[in-house]
Amino acid sequence: MDVMTGKREHETASCNLVVSNALPLGMRRKVRELHALIVPEQDRNKGYASQLLHDVCREADEHGMTLFLSVDGGEKLIAFYTRWGFQPIQAKPVLMARMAGATPRTLKPISQALAALH
Repeated sequence: MDVMTGKREHETASCNLVVSNALPLGMRRKVRELHALIVPEQDRNKGYASQLLHDVCREADEHGMTLFLSVDGGEKLIAFYTRWGFQPIQAKPVLMARMAGATPRTLKPISQALAALH
């Protein structure tokens, strides 16, 4: 299995990390697409996605990986990813990227507690 590919989970939150065939060959070793971060509606606002994203970002940092994703959820979702160090790189469709080691901008209390654990 490639470094940093496959399914990641925390409680009921899950996502997939994939190598995008749309990227030039030279970039595929150090870039992963975060795909389909899903939290069932009844489990939202419980911190599951935050913990999952915290773990994925820490893993990406350990491997020197850049993460990117497509956002299909409007300003609230863009703000969520921005808190974890993702930056918009394209407006339509919205694409965001996070360089290895990116520092989250503003942390909510749950995110601060998670960051303090590591």
